[in-house]
Amino acid sequence: MNARDQIRSRFVDVGARLVAPSTSARDRAGSFDRALWQELGAAGLFALSTLGERVVAVEGLVLGSLDLGLAVSVCAQLVVINVIATEGTPAQQQRWLPGLRAGTLLGACANAEVNAGTDLMGLKSRARIDDDGVCLSARKRSITNLGACDLALVSARVVDVPAREAVNVFVVDTNTARVAQRLRSDLAGLRTSPTGSLVAWRAQLGPSCWVGARGDGVRLFRKMFSDERISTGFLYLGSLKACRDRALLHAERRRQFGQPIGRNQYVQEKIVKMQVGIDLLEAHLWRVVDDYDAGVDLHGSLSVIKIFGVEVALQAALDLGRLLGSRGVSTDEPAERLVRDLLGLSILGGTVELMKMIVYDEARRHLSLP
Repeated sequence: MNARDQIRSRFVDVGARLVAPSTSARDRAGSFDRALWQELGAAGLFALSTLGERVVAVEGLVLGSLDLGLAVSVCAQLVVINVIATEGTPAQQQRWLPGLRAGTLLGACANAEVNAGTDLMGLKSRARIDDDGVCLSARKRSITNLGACDLALVSARVVDVPAREAVNVFVVDTNTARVAQRLRSDLAGLRTSPTGSLVAWRAQLGPSCWVGARGDGVRLFRKMFSDERISTGFLYLGSLKACRDRALLHAERRRQFGQPIGRNQYVQEKIVKMQVGIDLLEAHLWRVVDDYDAGVDLHGSLSVIKIFGVEVALQAALDLGRLLGSRGVSTDEPAERLVRDLLGLSILGGTVELMKMIVYDEARRHLSLP
């Protein structure tokens, strides 16, 4: 067993032992458990250094727990940790990294906005440089971990500077005066993850809030987006593998008309499609990880992860529910929760339809079409 397999196996056990026993109850209540979060920190989930280690930990956590909501929060936390560890100042690292890695602090990446989405040129959040540092006015909505986080990486446009320097990222202590959070409670899926909004109204952040160099916001956003998309791809992969395993065990154990239902070719077809999805997604994900480490542009490849990964995972969850019969629509059965969570993931963080537009534009550029 290589090092990555060991990490995956380790967090399969963490997911099964620490997370899975309370997943259904937390989903029904729509609650985020800070004590459980700290247990994950103590288990070393937030201390992994390389992208390859982080993504297999996410995959293992999903395989062991089938808690996609919590895994989405984990992905966001890992992105925040990576940005501060690689781009933050020594003071920012000293202040925030110990708590983030221990799970005593919760972080969020607050980039998208209403009517702007992930278009940084459409950002309405504004920052003004003054004698006290940075004065921030921002509105962020429907972002993972907002509503409960301790710090947020906030993208905003700095006024009265050249356009090439306008987009920047700031680390915001959510306890700062004139900064408020609100938790959403109306989501049908991802209910074990906090999702909410942040409002800053002329909040004074001080001079030490800048992340990276001045005008570095577009590059930092792309870094956050890439990390999040790859990590979420391994979340889809863990979900797919879990659906395949549960479907295969049920197909071999459930008997009708004197034989296991797995002898039925229609049943086999559903499980075979799950396996094909696993093989294709896993191969693509590891190619993207290698390209990421080599500094290759990932733009279209990241969109393929969302298009293919979430759709094949959602279909697997639907097929698992059908194979389970009446059990498949029970709220105590993970298949029902997986369908809700994966449907939410197909919309939040950039819809599948938007990802298809990006891939189409990539194909046009490949042929040098005007």
